[in-house]
Amino acid sequence: MADTAAPTGHDALRRRLEAARADGPVSREGLGAVAAEWLRGALGTDSAWFQQPGGGSDPVAAWAELGAEPTDDRRTTTANPTLHDHRGRPRAMGALGAVSVQGAGAADLGHLVTWSRAPRAWTAADRRLLRRAADGLAVALDGVTAPSEAERAAEDLDARTTAAVTLLSHELRTPLTVLMVAVEMLLDGRPGPLTPQQQRVLERMQAATERLGRVATDAVALVSAGTEAGDAGAPDGRGVRPSSDLDGVLDLVAQTASGRTYRHGHRIAVRRAPTPPGLLVLAPAAELREVLERVVDNAAKFSAAGTDVFVAAWLADESTVEIIVSDSGQGIPPQDVAALGRPFAKSSLSLHREDQGLGLGLAAAQRMAEAWGGSIELDARPGEGVTVVVRMPGGVLAAPRG
Repeated sequence: MADTAAPTGHDALRRRLEAARADGPVSREGLGAVAAEWLRGALGTDSAWFQQPGGGSDPVAAWAELGAEPTDDRRTTTANPTLHDHRGRPRAMGALGAVSVQGAGAADLGHLVTWSRAPRAWTAADRRLLRRAADGLAVALDGVTAPSEAERAAEDLDARTTAAVTLLSHELRTPLTVLMVAVEMLLDGRPGPLTPQQQRVLERMQAATERLGRVATDAVALVSAGTEAGDAGAPDGRGVRPSSDLDGVLDLVAQTASGRTYRHGHRIAVRRAPTPPGLLVLAPAAELREVLERVVDNAAKFSAAGTDVFVAAWLADESTVEIIVSDSGQGIPPQDVAALGRPFAKSSLSLHREDQGLGLGLAAAQRMAEAWGGSIELDARPGEGVTVVVRMPGGVLAAPRG
């Protein structure tokens, strides 16, 4: 009897692959999963998967090492219903089918692999299905091979950049820590009393080393933001997203900023509006604190000595919390607002300031907020200060029922 089901099935696979590509950008892994799922259904096997080069051992070779005897070309399919262990007793291993997926110029794109729990005698029709699945997937993959190579190159560059920045920051922080401890000892007067001029010099040294320390910390935060969050909805092991008591976090942020010395030894005060009771943000308290400390620190740097940084928070809607941080500094020209939040981006006004920074603080804060589903926006005008709006997923903790 002629095999008419296979060509029809092949057309169905082609349509599925075309539909997957039409839905938007799709990875090689995604197309492989489409082909594997079609193959599993067409053959009636228990599982199927697409294995790219470098994604593990050759499934056919691994099967052979276990004692399997191939029933077909090793580059197409193989199957083995049983395996004898060292004691000579048969152990059912089911059946494995594998087919090499080859692109243009016989390029190795990987393997389509399918497996059944029960022993199976592979038929000629089964082998045709495997080969047609591989051919269809190869055609679909040829269109995404180049972008995938570019993506891998970009990922490699990101990894190298992350490693370099982390190493550089570590090398900076180690001597900075020693220097900061030494300056603190001198300021405490342990070696002896200081003259007013020595006091001023040491205070400026202390402010400069603290600023360099924050730059190193911001650099690490910038390249690692989101690695702990995974996706924005990352739950803990119990399926619950971490949450933070916003009022408590804001208290800590205000205390830290109010106790910090900024340029020329000036300090600022953080003035808070009352926070609605039970306001929660769906992000870990430590990361939320880092986000807000960077935003407040940025506001403080551009505020005059003795002025306030104003902080307020409220529930914007049933699932969004807004936190605003406003300063009364010199503001930012409108043409500079869009660039701020990108690494190394600075306002043109800041170029004339001693305490310029590298533009990493806001960029790190923005990436950390985005990693937990949040965002940061700036509203600024020259001479009118800057208002930063931090939006985070959250809500109000329901009061317990009496």
